[in-house]
Amino acid sequence: MTAHPPQRDLADTIADAPRDTAAVPPPSPIMQVEDLAVTFEHPGRYTGPRRRGAPPAESPVELGRGGIGRVLIAHDVHLGREVAVKELLPREDGGGAMPTTRPDNHPRHSLAAARFLREARLTGQLEHPNIVPVYELGRRTDGTLYYTMKVVRGRTMADALNETKTLAQRLKLLKHYTDLCDAIAYAHSRGVIHRDIKPENVMVGEFGETVVLDWGIAKSKDGKDTHGVEMARGLHDLQAAPNTSDANDLAQTSDGTLLGTPLFMSPEQAQGWLDEVDERSDVWALGVVLYELLTGTTPFTGRSAIELLVDICKKPLTPVREREPSAPPELASIAEKALQKDKSERYPDARAMADEVRAYLTGGRVRAYEYGLWTLAKRWAARHKGVLAVATVAIAALIALGVWSFASIARARASIVARCRSAISRTCLRLSSIRPR
Repeated sequence: MTAHPPQRDLADTIADAPRDTAAVPPPSPIMQVEDLAVTFEHPGRYTGPRRRGAPPAESPVELGRGGIGRVLIAHDVHLGREVAVKELLPREDGGGAMPTTRPDNHPRHSLAAARFLREARLTGQLEHPNIVPVYELGRRTDGTLYYTMKVVRGRTMADALNETKTLAQRLKLLKHYTDLCDAIAYAHSRGVIHRDIKPENVMVGEFGETVVLDWGIAKSKDGKDTHGVEMARGLHDLQAAPNTSDANDLAQTSDGTLLGTPLFMSPEQAQGWLDEVDERSDVWALGVVLYELLTGTTPFTGRSAIELLVDICKKPLTPVREREPSAPPELASIAEKALQKDKSERYPDARAMADEVRAYLTGGRVRAYEYGLWTLAKRWAARHKGVLAVATVAIAALIALGVWSFASIARARASIVARCRSAISRTCLRLSSIRPR
């Protein structure tokens, strides 16, 4: 069992009515000197997107927005290609997520800008086919921070799941799920924990590609966790919230905080044990995604954020095949191993989990599943179809050769017997024809 630090139980924390918000220290707005080294944008480099047969748009087109930033589609004049531009949004409360032209309100003095720069640089360092590539990090003349990325056209995995009605349809997304595991496995190999894995952060492209997005609350094990204090504050606020929540809110990352998404939180993250959030916490979130892919629902679905957090920490997991009897038992075992409340019983990282899913897809042995002898024989046969085909042909040939040989020997024997009988008959006739003198 994992030894937890001496912290209060979540249920006890929730039971305390008054909460001292001052107990959570405010985040520090101080940024490091290296954070200030951001190149200024070349004027006129990014214009509106261009379409064949239509005049270019005058300005970039907004694709979507979140708590502190928005994403635009623009045309990169220098390289002649379309890019996604993520930029900081302005704040009216003095937080300074997006600066004005006044020097004393420059983004380098805001925590939001520090988070934004960290997200851009961390994402840019993760060079993997299933992680969105970052092209440029810059600052406009008015101080607005931005970075550009590859445009991924398609839909999110969440949208794809919402459009499915049967297990067979959901299993078609298994290839994209394996790509997701591979991307997180690569991040883990670089010492990066995503901390907000969910179908909404996975793009399924028009040509079969899979891209993992939104590394905004990712944690690097090699450096200081600059998000820890604010994540603690976000969890505190979530616990102090009224005991009612919209279902959609439970599936969304909390705006303006670095908390993560309640439906996909691991028990250690839900408890507030942020020092224990590691690769196995991402494995939990991957397990939630796989569970939803197999059953059509997440394993824990509380009616409120507080109830959901308590269920994640205390409620036993409903087995996959109890909710979806037709689910492949090997995949069910993988999901259930990833969703162990004791993180020491989960997969150690995303690579181990990806290997298990790939073993299922290729007919290999899934270690989390206990096979019977007959099942092992069938899986071996399915995996070695070519060998079995050659062996079957060889055995059939041997049998045919044996039958032919037996028949040939039988014919030869019959011929010899017939000749012997004929010779004996002739001899007997000769003997009978001889008259004694």
